[in-house]
Amino acid sequence: MFQFKVSAKSTAAAIQKGLELSGLDKNDVEIKILRQAKNFQDAQIAIVVPDEIVQKNPKILQLQNANGDSAPTQDVILPFVQDNLDQQKPPAARVESFVAGIFRAAKCLSFEVETIEDDVSIHLNFRGPGLQKFVGANGRVLASIQTLANAFLQNQKRVVLDINDFKAHKAQKVVAHAEKIAKQVLESGAEIALKPMNAFERRLVHNAIANFETLATESRGEKPNRFVVISIKQSSSTEPNQN
Repeated sequence: MFQFKVSAKSTAAAIQKGLELSGLDKNDVEIKILRQAKNFQDAQIAIVVPDEIVQKNPKILQLQNANGDSAPTQDVILPFVQDNLDQQKPPAARVESFVAGIFRAAKCLSFEVETIEDDVSIHLNFRGPGLQKFVGANGRVLASIQTLANAFLQNQKRVVLDINDFKAHKAQKVVAHAEKIAKQVLESGAEIALKPMNAFERRLVHNAIANFETLATESRGEKPNRFVVISIKQSSSTEPNQN
């Protein structure tokens, strides 16, 4: 016997997903209702597959290989397994399900996602009351999940992940601080070095200061302590380093 669990917004949706995942008919399996949908919790069911069907069904064998077969009951987190089995889904849908699976595995079940896709990248912004812990100090956990998402998609497209608009709010703060420092440089005439930033934040500073005709920016230092210096623009044929 092989058993796996599936969660969805409703019991009917969970049953449908479980059957699609296994590739079996309702009459071939036993369906156990473990939890009805309530408040912010999804419904959860268990699909029990008899041994004689397990050996004949390639999808079930793949599920066993993906999750190990040492235990009689396997708790399958649907998005991870389903996406590994269904490579025909669009990259945006696959990576969205992958990240959502991480949140659901941590019992965060109430969230929504905004997806914007272009020719080279997929931007995902998840919003939900229980997701803030996935941001981490200065966005470090968020950055790690984004790295996992890019690895999962195998660089088919660049994945840019945000949670509760953290990056958007951070960008506003970075630009506001850069503009404040720019005014100080204009008043004093002396260059000012900002604190170390990642490449995305440095790019925000360069773009913001580009609006000041008499100011220039330059990136200095070595990663991960690379920083931006704002100074009065000098007449020179040499372009400053903005990487």
